[in-house]
Amino acid sequence: MNSYTCFVISPIGDPGSEVRNMADDVLDYLIIPALRNCGFMPENIIRADKLYSPGSINQDIISLVRSSDLCIIDITGKNPNVMYECGMRHGNGKPYILMARSGELLPFDIAGIRTIQYDLTSLKSAKESQDILERFVNSLIETGFVRDEGADSISSMAETLRNIEQKVNFLMNNYQTIGTDNIALSNEMSEILSRLSPIQAFNYALVNRDIPLAESLLPKIEQQVPKEYYIDHGIAQVAAMGSQKAALYIKEHWTYITSILSIKQQYECLAAFVTFCNRVNCEETHLQFVDSCIESIMKATPDADIQAGLYNQKNRIYYGAYVTTGREVKEYYDKALEAIQQAIELNPEEPSFYFNFATIIRHEDEYKAALLMEKCIEMNPEDDEDHLALAYKLFRKTNNPNAVNVLKKLEKVNPYLAFMAKRDAD
Repeated sequence: MNSYTCFVISPIGDPGSEVRNMADDVLDYLIIPALRNCGFMPENIIRADKLYSPGSINQDIISLVRSSDLCIIDITGKNPNVMYECGMRHGNGKPYILMARSGELLPFDIAGIRTIQYDLTSLKSAKESQDILERFVNSLIETGFVRDEGADSISSMAETLRNIEQKVNFLMNNYQTIGTDNIALSNEMSEILSRLSPIQAFNYALVNRDIPLAESLLPKIEQQVPKEYYIDHGIAQVAAMGSQKAALYIKEHWTYITSILSIKQQYECLAAFVTFCNRVNCEETHLQFVDSCIESIMKATPDADIQAGLYNQKNRIYYGAYVTTGREVKEYYDKALEAIQQAIELNPEEPSFYFNFATIIRHEDEYKAALLMEKCIEMNPEDDEDHLALAYKLFRKTNNPNAVNVLKKLEKVNPYLAFMAKRDAD
């Protein structure tokens, strides 16, 4: 048996209800048997109702969503809490497996993610579903539950949200309320719009990562605001959430974007596009486009900080491609490594660059990665839980005495993550 942890996210319902009975069947006859066969201990397979009242979304559950080695997410019924936690796990970059009852219509924004369609109506179909789940889990075990490092860290996501709020506030303060008469929305979204202005609804969509709502509001926003604000304050933000529609707009209109946006805004659009690629694991498809964008911005001789940022975007796209292609294309790894080193050379004061560098080389050189994380922690005035967790793991492996202090900091920021990191190290 191993010490891996799995947080099961699913609709739960009241005791004795049809929803609860189905959730229990899926847990008891599918998930737990599959995970036990993969080496998980039963006490490390956790569902929220075993700890808290159904429907409660509190800090402890959020910690489980962020920190467990694996999340198995049953999206049957599209329960709001389940979808909220699913979005949080996806944004955190850590591995998860989506499941849905056979025949379930998948939501638009996750329809492109591979999902296990399970069937418990017969012993044969249940066994087939279990075998499929075991294959998914074993493939993740083989990679060490590697995080999708192309995805944003929690700190960078928080910074993105701050930027979103600033940009939406600009729109709200400077432009008139936008009509919504001709937007085709679900009943839920129509109800929201009946209580909010479209700009407020757009703000709601961005902060809550509601891609369909944000996409539905973009046409009306385009009609009312200057083009540069529409692209920088709207399109780029929605693309960064994972919208294929917004990302395609950036790619198809890149020449136009470079003609009307400042160098900084062009960089922000490119960063949003790379984030999209990381979120939907399509980095390899867009390598050539990202390279050409970086080249075009570099020709305008931006300042050192933007140049460093561009190299960091190159690192993100190539390392993401390296991970999503099964770590088989060494060229992608080499380009990612070269790019992050160039970023640090241009801007040695950015802590996240050292974190990215350590992430890339930690499997090849733990001691060098530990030294990079020492520098990252020293430079960062705010305690980022992702930085602290990686630092602690590397410090323990390399017998670095700073491990004790880093663990204390992590315990203050995220006690559950600290507990799991310590247990794994022990």
